[in-house]
Amino acid sequence: MDFDFLQRASPELINWLTQENENRDIPAKSLLIEEGKEIESIYVLTKGKLVVKTTNQLGTESLLNQLSPGCIVGEMSWLENRPPVASVEADRASSIQVVPFKAVERLSISQPALAAEFQRLIAEKLALQIKSQNLFIHRFNHEENSIDPLRKALILFTSLNENDLYTLAKIGTLRRIQPGDTLIKQGDPVISLFIILAGDADIFVDIDEITRPIGNSRRGEILGELTLLIKDAAGATATVRTQTGMELLELRKTVLVDALKKNQLFSARFYKGLSCMLSQRSRDQLVSRNFARLSQEAEKGFEPDEINLKQLSDLNRAGSRFHWLCQKFQAQPGER
Repeated sequence: MDFDFLQRASPELINWLTQENENRDIPAKSLLIEEGKEIESIYVLTKGKLVVKTTNQLGTESLLNQLSPGCIVGEMSWLENRPPVASVEADRASSIQVVPFKAVERLSISQPALAAEFQRLIAEKLALQIKSQNLFIHRFNHEENSIDPLRKALILFTSLNENDLYTLAKIGTLRRIQPGDTLIKQGDPVISLFIILAGDADIFVDIDEITRPIGNSRRGEILGELTLLIKDAAGATATVRTQTGMELLELRKTVLVDALKKNQLFSARFYKGLSCMLSQRSRDQLVSRNFARLSQEAEKGFEPDEINLKQLSDLNRAGSRFHWLCQKFQAQPGER
């Protein structure tokens, strides 16, 4: 995974990173993040090398990645408020910028433009992480996740407000896909993002000339978002096919990007919503292949269906927003 926050960030964001947050040296072989143990900061590597490992059900560690300066770790715990799915260790003497979760929340209030840029960069990082992880997970048996799929899908809509929904409705168009059809083919250009209003899709990647399933998407989720976030993507990173048929809200990328540039607050909320979805997808991929064992054990104190009142309120609002979007478009003829 080739992501360098220090190269992609603006001088203003770099200044915030270095002037407003602590720089820390960490010795070789020291543990920066321990899988399953709560953290309170995001870390940006400025010097050295980090290795990322996760555990399987037997307690054996698997190497997920080796990271160079400019990498970001810890953002998934911030986005999901859940334990890390992997351990991060300094492979050699290294230096990091420590960005407390609270500092990121303060940035959203004090400097919306920088907050929007930070959220976009986090989303770009997670997109590259998913692309890399897709090449890793296909080698392992898949088990269905028991978490309600609509609850996962509504993650995007918990980040958006009513004005954001009006913007998406204004720039979007309805598209219908027949059962058995392919919406996106790996390698082909992708000019739009799609929000699934009804139906579901299966996701495949071609690896070594073999087509392998890597997951599925259901109503409320987004398709095609990786090509928005991976700037040098030559085409679609996966094939999307539906057995049931789908109704989709199509968002042309050029029009969407223009709307995001015009409204920094909308941009920050939209990119955070994408980041939360990608973070959940990354976690689910590992868990469904029996990885992230220590993280799963740390969460055994509560059942997946037990959520606090704030989460319930957020999900109810998100469900209402999604329902409004569906009602607005599904009565239309749509494009086939």
